[in-house]
Amino acid sequence: MKLGWNVLNGEDEFALFMKRKFFSKEGIKIRFHKPSSIWKGIENALKEINPNGRSIQQIFGLSKFQLKNYTTKLSLIIQDGHWNMTSRFKDMLAAKGVNVLLLPSPNSEVVDA
Repeated sequence: MKLGWNVLNGEDEFALFMKRKFFSKEGIKIRFHKPSSIWKGIENALKEINPNGRSIQQIFGLSKFQLKNYTTKLSLIIQDGHWNMTSRFKDMLAAKGVNVLLLPSPNSEVVDA
C-alpha cells in the first residue's frame, strides 16, 4: 500500500521512474502490459488507494504538506456508504473552504467533475 501511495504521490527517483513507465503524460494508468516483477502488487494497492481514478488530495485540493503524516485509509473515511471523517480531516477540508455538511453522500449518483 505504501509503495502504491509513493508511486502516485512521490517525487523520488523510483516514483518518477514508475510514473514514466506505467502512466501516460496525462497521469492515466496505461492499459497495456509492461513486464515488471512488482507492478502487479502496486497496481492492486492503487485500486484500494484510488478506486475511481482520483485521490483525496486531488478531489479536495489538499497539499502534500496538509496530508503529511495523515495515514487514514479511504475505506475508513467512507464506511457503509456514509462519510466518517475525523475532526482533523474535517478541519483540513474546512480550511480549504469545503463544507462537509454539503458534501454529497459517497454512494450518491452525483457524477465526478
